[in-house]
Amino acid sequence: VPTLMGADTVIYAYWGNAGASAQAPSYTTNGTTWDASYRGVWHLSESSGTLAYDATSNKTVGTCSGGVTVNTAGMIAGGDTFDGINSALMTMGNENLFDFGLTPFTVSFWIKNIKTTPVNQEWTIVSKGLNSQPWGWELEMSSYSTPPGVGAYVLRSAAPGYASSSVGMGSISTGAWHHVAYTRMANVISCYLDGVWKKSVTNSDFASDFQNGY
Repeated sequence: VPTLMGADTVIYAYWGNAGASAQAPSYTTNGTTWDASYRGVWHLSESSGTLAYDATSNKTVGTCSGGVTVNTAGMIAGGDTFDGINSALMTMGNENLFDFGLTPFTVSFWIKNIKTTPVNQEWTIVSKGLNSQPWGWELEMSSYSTPPGVGAYVLRSAAPGYASSSVGMGSISTGAWHHVAYTRMANVISCYLDGVWKKSVTNSDFASDFQNGY
């Protein structure tokens, strides 16, 4: 920890206690760590069950379904593994929180792709929308515009009256953890890989109202 701000900073450390993981401070789950600008934060660190708890005060709980394996190794503590066939993590309730409208927003996640991507395939990573027009928005892994076996992350948006538009990040390596982030500011969407800017695209579609009725 290179810098601590304020006089009331507390750091907790546990050792010699096999049950320490069950004694995390309350702020890890009661939402006080994340201010109101965070719509949802899912650590995916649950050790069992089918629920994924939101660390913000919004308490939007996700439900695992299909081929999801919980309590696997993550970039930070635990994680979930998705089989790429029929797995999904569905958020339940609070759908309107993810209607970003015309405001700036950022969507980010850690991901480790453990197998190559077949040509002309798409897998949704995180989305809010419908399975038909208007889709809303989504971040996906796609091989439509890259060589076979190479992943690309794409943000696709569509609101009533707007065509689908996307911003591809390009190829990433398999078998390693990567941090992916997309931001929208006015009509510009930018993408970052492992904290490094990759691309910014300006499109009038991106200034549209990012929401739908689902």
